Amino acid sequence: MVVALTDEQVQLTDTMAGFARRHGGLELTRSQFDAIAAGHRPDFWPALVNQGLHAVHLPEEFGGQGGTLADAACVIDAAGYGLLPGPLLPTVIAGAVVATADTDRPGTRALLAGIADGRTAALLLPGDGEIRAGAGAQGWELSGSAGPQLGLSSAQQLVVGAKTAAGETLWFALDASAPGVTVQAQSPTDLTRDVGTLECDRAPAEPLPGIDERTARGIAVGLIAAEAAGIARWCVDNVVAYLKVREQFGRPIGTFQALQHKAAMLFINSELAAASAWDAVRGAGQSAVQHHIAAAGAAVTAIGGLPELVVDALTMFGAIGYTWEHDLHFYLRRAVANQS
Repeated sequence: MVVALTDEQVQLTDTMAGFARRHGGLELTRSQFDAIAAGHRPDFWPALVNQGLHAVHLPEEFGGQGGTLADAACVIDAAGYGLLPGPLLPTVIAGAVVATADTDRPGTRALLAGIADGRTAALLLPGDGEIRAGAGAQGWELSGSAGPQLGLSSAQQLVVGAKTAAGETLWFALDASAPGVTVQAQSPTDLTRDVGTLECDRAPAEPLPGIDERTARGIAVGLIAAEAAGIARWCVDNVVAYLKVREQFGRPIGTFQALQHKAAMLFINSELAAASAWDAVRGAGQSAVQHHIAAAGAAVTAIGGLPELVVDALTMFGAIGYTWEHDLHFYLRRAVANQS
């Protein structure tokens, strides 16, 4: 089951799936591990931006497609199925969080327009590090460190939750190329995306009033869960296809009852992942309490349970599933990285 519900969302999912097949093949990804880890944007990024797939959820007045968070989840679901490399997920998360800020502020408007125009972005929640906000001669300044965090090395814009001396959480837009900003690339577990750490030394930052920390966390969890749903569906589709063609003792292994039962449980767990992801993104439009509950459910069911689901798929592939040549280990790496 995909996260999509409406006909338009199904079409959006199919569009992203087709894009991933054309541009995100794992054979190409295997040749670009070092570049991806260093934060280089994939060659297909301009094409993705031209189609607006990274900004389906951003308001039209800023260059987005005017869709909902559920529409963005459909894009991420399909991108997860195809294991599209690069900064799509962190950029979509950051844009979704910024869209909840006060859009009357020039800084917020400029940031949304920049993301819609193709600038990559990443979100740093207050718990992701120790970033402190203080008043400088020209405005707010940020100091401290954060990470490792997904998408930091490739991000051109950072959305940062920082603490003031009084303990208040404030939100800021931080240009990754600004004075006082240092981003250090790290070795990623997920070889298809970059991870980095951030160091700030009185870096100038633009305030983003109106963002709520719990809402921001719920948005991030919901979109990561949507990607988990796509990965789970890939596991089901490919395991079932393998069970139909792999033979032992003169017949397909899919006829063995033990593997039929395991495949059925794999399917059930993938359906639960998709349902919980859908509930989490839908919860963003409901009360804060309901959103928190739905996001927590997705964190446990979709994100937390995904590595075990991928390992179950691996065991049904037999020996080939353990090899570097098979694509499954890339999905396992992303599952483990997202869980952490």
